[in-house]
Amino acid sequence: MGDNRPPVYYDTIDGKMVLVIRASAIGGCMWELIAAGQGHEPKPLPSVLVRAFDEGNKLEDVVLGKLMSMGWSFESFQSEGVLWVADDVVIRYHSDGIATTLQKTFAHVVEVKALSNALWQTFVSKGMEYVISEYPWQLSSMMYGERKPGVWVGYNKGNPPDENGVREPCEDEGKLHIQYVNDYPILLDHLEVKAI
Repeated sequence: MGDNRPPVYYDTIDGKMVLVIRASAIGGCMWELIAAGQGHEPKPLPSVLVRAFDEGNKLEDVVLGKLMSMGWSFESFQSEGVLWVADDVVIRYHSDGIATTLQKTFAHVVEVKALSNALWQTFVSKGMEYVISEYPWQLSSMMYGERKPGVWVGYNKGNPPDENGVREPCEDEGKLHIQYVNDYPILLDHLEVKAI
């Protein structure tokens, strides 16, 4: 699952060559976006981050299965879309799903985040916008692209393993927390300015 293409690249969309910025990258450092747009390869990620990302990708199906068992009705999974921010610039995204939840009668863009216990506790107490600064940019891109409200689903994956690979027990491990997002966390003109 997910998109393994570079954070910024060129592609042909609707018969025209455009600059593509991945939604997961738009909220990041401006210098990294510029460097990626000029073809510079990012340095390899530390192994702890690679492990965390791999865990998150594997857990997406588990979380989506839990949501379906709770009665959420999905019309799509990992749908690719683009948000045009200029004539030759798009933000490309892959929503984890488009679903109607039990609490709402209309479809939402679903974004699943598998979080360590510490980050999950921050999500529960403050909201996803306080967990990782890039997340609101990513969700806003999808919400504008799909013209739908959003919903963050946080999954507690427990405590990270120690240097021996042992995880301390966590009483909230496996729990979900849901945050509905009706207002765009990042305004469209801010997305446009950053992208172009």
